[in-house]
Amino acid sequence: MRKLVLLSLTMIMAGLFWACEKDDASSSYEFSLSTSDQEEVTTWDILVLGGAKSFTLEAPGAWTLKVDYLSGEQGWLTATPTSGKEGVTTLNMSVGKNTSYTEERKATVTITCGSQTKTLTVTQKTQEGIIIEQLEHQLDYRDTVVVVHVAANIGYEYQIVQSGDPWITEATDTESKATMEESDLSFMVAANSRSKDRSATIEFVADNGESVEVVVNQKGRPLSDVEYYATYEGADILGNVQYIQRDAETIDAIFIKSTPSKVQEETHMYNGTGWWYAILDNTDDRHWGSEKYDFSEGTWGMRFKATIAYAELCLRGYGGGAVTATLYAWDTDYKTTVAKNPIMTVPYTGDGSEDWWFYLTDNATHLPAGDYLVLFTGDAGTGIWGTPEESDDIAEGFLNEESTERFISLSYNGVYAEQGSGGFASFVAQDYSNVVWSRSTDGGKSWSAPTGFYSLNMAKFDATYGLLRAKNLVMTQASDGTYYAALSADGENQKIVLASSTAYDEGWAIVADNVVTGVTVSSLIELDGSLYLYYIKNHNVYVATSPVSEINFVEQGLVYEASEWVKNVSVAYDATAKQFVMIYALDDQLYSCASADGIEPFSEGKIIVEEMVHTGVTYVDYITDTYRNVPSSGIWVGYSCGSGAYAMPVF
Repeated sequence: MRKLVLLSLTMIMAGLFWACEKDDASSSYEFSLSTSDQEEVTTWDILVLGGAKSFTLEAPGAWTLKVDYLSGEQGWLTATPTSGKEGVTTLNMSVGKNTSYTEERKATVTITCGSQTKTLTVTQKTQEGIIIEQLEHQLDYRDTVVVVHVAANIGYEYQIVQSGDPWITEATDTESKATMEESDLSFMVAANSRSKDRSATIEFVADNGESVEVVVNQKGRPLSDVEYYATYEGADILGNVQYIQRDAETIDAIFIKSTPSKVQEETHMYNGTGWWYAILDNTDDRHWGSEKYDFSEGTWGMRFKATIAYAELCLRGYGGGAVTATLYAWDTDYKTTVAKNPIMTVPYTGDGSEDWWFYLTDNATHLPAGDYLVLFTGDAGTGIWGTPEESDDIAEGFLNEESTERFISLSYNGVYAEQGSGGFASFVAQDYSNVVWSRSTDGGKSWSAPTGFYSLNMAKFDATYGLLRAKNLVMTQASDGTYYAALSADGENQKIVLASSTAYDEGWAIVADNVVTGVTVSSLIELDGSLYLYYIKNHNVYVATSPVSEINFVEQGLVYEASEWVKNVSVAYDATAKQFVMIYALDDQLYSCASADGIEPFSEGKIIVEEMVHTGVTYVDYITDTYRNVPSSGIWVGYSCGSGAYAMPVF
């Protein structure tokens, strides 16, 4: 019985096997996988964006479908149905977008029917484009560098979209990318000198047209952080302040200030006569001298500050020997001063008495307010009277080049415009106005007290030119080394005159009178052998030019229509951009504009400083070299207001 059962099972299994083989052999269906146009298919390449496709499966028997993922995440390919029976079946397959920029997708679809298989290889390329994770940068007002991290597997370009003057510039070159690469692109961001925030866009465009925008926002500069330095604090500046950078650290600020009209309360003024004395002690006429200082001890000297113009300079001496007096304009210190050409050298011979007066000047000679050094030498047994005195800011004694508290009996008599019936109490000092300079030796951060610019003051003192009350002065150096200064006065003598010198600080003389009349001088520049003289007339800006070889100015006409509230302008030359640049103040904002040749009208003014620290700003000037060239970077300006003059960096 057991053998019969086993034999029956064997016969049944053999019969089943014989039936499957029979079906495969006798079925009218081939085992194939094709597209709609009946072409056999083994591969399917899909676009990056993805897609769907239908395939025709013809099977002679039951079948199953399986997907194997070779790359990419699992499940990115959908195929239905996954099993079926003999006959024709439509297989639907779909793939989504490949969001990867680095990994290609690949899978195999295997269809099994009995011992037969069909394989479809499915491939999807990586996405092409650029990836930038940080799309916005928030910056403070200071200059900085923005780094944009870019990943790209396609070529791309970028452009900086910004309004106004460029403040973002590229610092890294880029090349097209063939494969996914990562780069750090650097962009220089200039400091924001304005108080308003600003924004710009860096637009990246891939070769396939895809674009990505990076936004750069920069805060405005708060007034509390504005850097500025006092050049001179005082309300007696009459006009503009001209800033000249002599070297990397040395800057001179040249301006014209008024001199006091009433000096009766000055501590060095005595006796109600209008005379100034170096010696303060007036007890028993000690300011005339109470001690003898013999020339056998060496060279006696006195540095003094004349706060007003003076007409007589004298001292008291004794003995019968020879005496020589030498007067200098003071410059920085003793050694620097005596290295310059003296103003005058005057010989004298004592009359042998114990009490004679030596006058270096006569009452007809007027010397400007300013700082001076006078030296006396002579024969032994002859000398000058003096008195012990402590130095102060306007008087200091010297003996053999060293400071001493032994003051000589020096005095000067001021120039007074009128005298009433009240004696010295009613004197009014003549205000000739005084050209002075303040100096910074640390790049504009600290400034010396103003010192009289003697040579320019003496040139101005030539009364035939009517410049005793000059207010504005501008200066430049020509390419041949000659210095030129243009001065202007207001009132009935309103005009511009031109002075020149082969040296910066001495030897100045007027070379052209009445260059332009009825105007206020603004700027002076030499370029390619021509002088460009800018001036204000009816609040507008004009220019006149002249060859340096033969001074003869010709008016060229209007170059800028300014607001009636613009007090003055400053013009300089930008050698890098090869253009003339103008700066001016209006409503406590700073504007700049440019002209290609300095004669054609300047462009419309653009705000470069939104809000000034000080109010009531009138005059403003670029800090330039002696040739009036602005630097390519690190630009400073100087400006004036009711409280004085100040310097500040703006770029």
